[in-house]
Amino acid sequence: MPTTSKTHSKYYTTMFPQHLMEEHFHGETPTAIQRANKFKDFWEQWAQHEIVVPKNRNHASVHKLLNQHMKSLFEYQIRSALREDHNREKGKITVWVDNDQGKNTQKFLSKVLVIRFASPELMALGKILLS
Repeated sequence: MPTTSKTHSKYYTTMFPQHLMEEHFHGETPTAIQRANKFKDFWEQWAQHEIVVPKNRNHASVHKLLNQHMKSLFEYQIRSALREDHNREKGKITVWVDNDQGKNTQKFLSKVLVIRFASPELMALGKILLS
């Protein structure tokens, strides 16, 4: 169990281990805004290492599988998203959008979980764990 500092709760030290914070923030204690910007930058940089899974799997079950082998936020991140679904199944979310010619067209969307990884190796491990 990680030790709790006088300035951070046990939840903070579990989510943001001291050694990882020092590594990514050069020994400084980041503000909440600096942390949020860093993890947003990770999300954008990791776009090539992405797995999309159906929403029938929830965040908690995916975290439980992945957390045994890698660190959330620093090595992988999960977000809910809507992605275009070309199957047009009943019950999908339908939106109307303007196309290039100015006409309204119908698109079908599905709720999914998008998981991005820090490296191709972690993405391969993630695929194995989630299969």
